[in-house]
Amino acid sequence: MLFRCLAPKFVLLACTAATAAPYTGPWHLTWDFNDGLQGWTLGQAGTATGRWVNPAWEPQGPMLPDGGYSGAGGGNLYLPDRSFAKFDVSHLNLGSSGANGPARNGFVFQARVYVPNLRPLTGFVGPRGDEPGNMIKSAGIGIERPGDLKGLYFEGDLSSTRCTLVVRENAWDNIHRRLGNQAMEDTNYDTTRWWDQWITLQVDYSFTVPNHWSAYAYIPWTSPDAYAGWHTLAENIESEPYNGYQVAFLRLGGAWSWTQAQFDDVRLAYVPEPSSVILLAAGAALAFRRPRS
Repeated sequence: MLFRCLAPKFVLLACTAATAAPYTGPWHLTWDFNDGLQGWTLGQAGTATGRWVNPAWEPQGPMLPDGGYSGAGGGNLYLPDRSFAKFDVSHLNLGSSGANGPARNGFVFQARVYVPNLRPLTGFVGPRGDEPGNMIKSAGIGIERPGDLKGLYFEGDLSSTRCTLVVRENAWDNIHRRLGNQAMEDTNYDTTRWWDQWITLQVDYSFTVPNHWSAYAYIPWTSPDAYAGWHTLAENIESEPYNGYQVAFLRLGGAWSWTQAQFDDVRLAYVPEPSSVILLAAGAALAFRRPRS
């Protein structure tokens, strides 16, 4: 199924959301990739090619460069080094309005990302060069505006001491272009089996708080640097303050990524047009009006 429509009551509820926490639904659109790309378009900036993993043909997931199967199964998108997938959302008028820009719809974008294990390969980027995975380096979820495709990116990173997640908005040059990171595991990773698992990335963009964004990650393992559960990487950060910008594409993977990751369970919720809210409210009033005797 390409997408699933929400029950009408969501239109009224979305306007009153005010909690500073990961959004849990309901969702306007969902993609499970069980039967194909479901409207997403594949792209690449290098030699690697991303593809849909057919669950009937590859029940153990794709074969990775180490000669073994990923273990993540099928029914998802496999987006290795510098490959990505995009979905055109220009017709939904998503984005931020800023102080002087036209009205745009806030949204929540979420996806699960599989962190693979590439041992016994060596030579990975990092302090030791034998990390068990590549920590979805420069891969994750992103939102892009038209033209220069700048926007907000929520991706993995590998520093000199830690495997981390970072989030940044580079649509305009401000102090929030690169925020602090969330460690997923330190270099003593052999104490915790953090690879071969799914993490969840979520961006709340002008949805809960207009013209501000938040970013959350669900990490399913406990390590010396991170507990199992949801983590807040950024909360209520001001987006482009003047004219805002409209989002043209949602993105999975990364044009500069170094990974063998898979992506699944993509979800999108957005604030509906004001006219839709008015029409729904009018319809609800008619539905509950008593008939005249």
